[in-house]
Amino acid sequence: MFNLYSLQFTYQLIGRMDTAERRYFRRFSNFHSGDKYYLELFDKLLAYRKEGLPPKAIRQRLLQESPKLDTLTRHLNERLLEALTFYYQTNSPEHELSKNIHRIELLLYKGFISILPKYLMRLFQRALFEEKFDKALYVMDLLKQLWGMNLVRGKGFSVEVLFRQTKRVLDDIQKIHRAWYAAAMYAEVILEEGESVPPERIAVIDQYVERMGLRVPDSSDPLTVHFMYDMAQALRARLSGQHQKYLEITRLLVYKMEQQPKKLLFLQNRYLLALNNYLSGLLEVGDYTEAEKVLDKLRSLRPSSRLIALQRERLLIFHELNLAFVQGQGEKVAAQYEIYLDRLERTYLRTSPAYALQSYYLLAMNLYSIQDVERTLTVLDRVEQGAVEMRRKDLLLAAL
Repeated sequence: MFNLYSLQFTYQLIGRMDTAERRYFRRFSNFHSGDKYYLELFDKLLAYRKEGLPPKAIRQRLLQESPKLDTLTRHLNERLLEALTFYYQTNSPEHELSKNIHRIELLLYKGFISILPKYLMRLFQRALFEEKFDKALYVMDLLKQLWGMNLVRGKGFSVEVLFRQTKRVLDDIQKIHRAWYAAAMYAEVILEEGESVPPERIAVIDQYVERMGLRVPDSSDPLTVHFMYDMAQALRARLSGQHQKYLEITRLLVYKMEQQPKKLLFLQNRYLLALNNYLSGLLEVGDYTEAEKVLDKLRSLRPSSRLIALQRERLLIFHELNLAFVQGQGEKVAAQYEIYLDRLERTYLRTSPAYALQSYYLLAMNLYSIQDVERTLTVLDRVEQGAVEMRRKDLLLAAL
């Protein structure tokens, strides 16, 4: 059975590691003492991966060399996951807050109590700014512990202050949760039934959203609240066939987010989704000039993490191919055929496989538009293969 400690998982993980990650893993292993037999297994698996050998054949071969293969594999997986976790933490500003919280826990453990209250309050304000409300609650919980030990009383941390600050976070979390639920209910209908649904189905969700007490966000509300609320309204407009309204809402959301550029560094995943929805609206109304400008925004975005970079690449590929197809620029795509294939293979299975398959399909449609039948069939075979793997009947039928 496939799990985090299986040889199959190890083999796939090593295949998806880039050169920098592999180099970091080797350096990271030097911090551990003792025999490093797991490095030998890592080198063998990497070599087998380059040869393209299947996992079953590899397992039989390795079992002959090492009867304790399962134990060694488990040890290697632990080291790989540990190293990659540290690698991403040290290469992303999104993890800076978590590192500072761990530092506070260390200082608390070592008994440096006097310097903690003000430091914790700064971290709390930072967590609110980055809109990481789970971290804000944890920091407030640490302050409450210090208060309970009679270490912060009379230093500006009264019960009233702690209560109000905690309530503020909980209220924001509740608003975000309600807005997310509204957006998810509208999105679920689109995923299950498409965009052509009876008005009665939309009315049922509208009534439920009203009973939840969802309200238009205030200017003082976190950006995440605005994002979730606007997403819900945009999806509802899409279901109702109000394409112009959908475009207006998504345009306004992008504008709202861009008015707080310092926050975008920590909310890039949401900003990418907002740009994606805005692009979809522009293509529906045929505003290709503005769509090209939004694509340029995507290209110029400096990702705050490797995961964000991967998500951005996925969206770029899809919208580049989509925009080229609707504008009849199949020749332009055909000239970069090998490049697009390489980009697609790098993102397939690493973000959204369904999204990648749709991009493959758009690549095939661009090729077909210029009667490049041979390469069209090659790409459609890839769509068919992926659709069977994912049990996506719609994509399978489209490929056929």
